[in-house]
Amino acid sequence: MRKFGASNWILLLLCLMYMILYIDRVNISTAAPLIKANLGLSNTQLGLAFSAFAYPYALFQLRLTRTRITLADQGVRRPWHLHEPR
Repeated sequence: MRKFGASNWILLLLCLMYMILYIDRVNISTAAPLIKANLGLSNTQLGLAFSAFAYPYALFQLRLTRTRITLADQGVRRPWHLHEPR
């Protein structure tokens, strides 16, 4: 029997995260008319409210990428076993 290694666990977790995000987006889009009616929002306001969740994610991604580049310049290797080939 083949061993279920760290890379397989990471892949499994990524797949589960994408599935949860997909379900979340479907639920939000299904509830959008009710949210819009209850809060009295226009389509533009509703779009801005929904996109507000993406802005912090984008900012953190930029910060984490910069941190990763800085650490790589200092010679720090990745803490997991998925190293890039040299």
